Amino acid sequence: MQNAAKRLPGLDALRGLAALLVVVGHCFLARDGAEQGRPWIAVDVFFALSGYVMARTYEGRLAEGMSGLAFLRARIRRLWPVLAIGATLGYLLLAPTTGLSRYFMMLLWLPVPVLALAPFPLNGPQWSVVIELAVNALHVIVRRLGVIGLLALSFAAYVAMLAWAPHWHSGTLTGDFLWAVPRALCTYCLGIVLYRHFRDAPALPFWPVLLLPALLLVSPPDWLIAPLAMTILVCALSNPPAMLLRPLVWLGDLSFPLYAIHSPIVLAIHKAALPVWLAIPVSVAAAHLMVAFGGSRLTIRNLRPLFPKTV
Repeated sequence: MQNAAKRLPGLDALRGLAALLVVVGHCFLARDGAEQGRPWIAVDVFFALSGYVMARTYEGRLAEGMSGLAFLRARIRRLWPVLAIGATLGYLLLAPTTGLSRYFMMLLWLPVPVLALAPFPLNGPQWSVVIELAVNALHVIVRRLGVIGLLALSFAAYVAMLAWAPHWHSGTLTGDFLWAVPRALCTYCLGIVLYRHFRDAPALPFWPVLLLPALLLVSPPDWLIAPLAMTILVCALSNPPAMLLRPLVWLGDLSFPLYAIHSPIVLAIHKAALPVWLAIPVSVAAAHLMVAFGGSRLTIRNLRPLFPKTV
């Protein structure tokens, strides 16, 4: 338990860089109508991070008697408030004529049942957080597997994605939403294995993590995505350079709210015919205010004043 309480600055830095990469990628998508490179690999990094952090933080507690229901309640308390803010921003900024039913579906984490649409159209990135929670629920079962079992499950998900999924970038449309489960399981299980093998011991230098933005310029093949995500995670077990430590850890503190609220901001700025790059400082500032308001952990309790009727 003492180990789980210790912060790892390299992981914080990785979270921040991955979230910023997604924001920049969505700015390119809004401006050009097409992706620039494969910034969405950051999502696979997030799934790997989730496996590592859940194993690090909760496997000991689950072994000591924490119930699976209590584990899921803790995850929902962590994730729901920020997603609710993102959904609300999406509704207010982007869809004033959309019926309330779609907004309430977002609050209940229910995908829109239209195959050709984004499952959570008011705040696109919500799909990955919902999938992460689904895989967190499976953690209660897969934590009982040994390393060989986890590697086998990860490999089965990897083969399924390469052989049968429409593409690795599944989850962004309702039609391929369920394919995001094996996508997430692939790197999530590897994240668990990584924690069990390395614990917190540095294994590779940190500097390759700083190359994460290069994914805006290159497009690695699908078969390389999971190995790439895991290599980046292993590198993040080392500390960032001293001169970058404080800004990267600060960005890491903002990573989840930044990821969860930036999409409606990007689209609103684009619709207003303003330079889409304004979305980057605006999203960072909004995430900073959320963290400043909610403290180091945004929860339902400390965000209750914002949602007096829905919490």
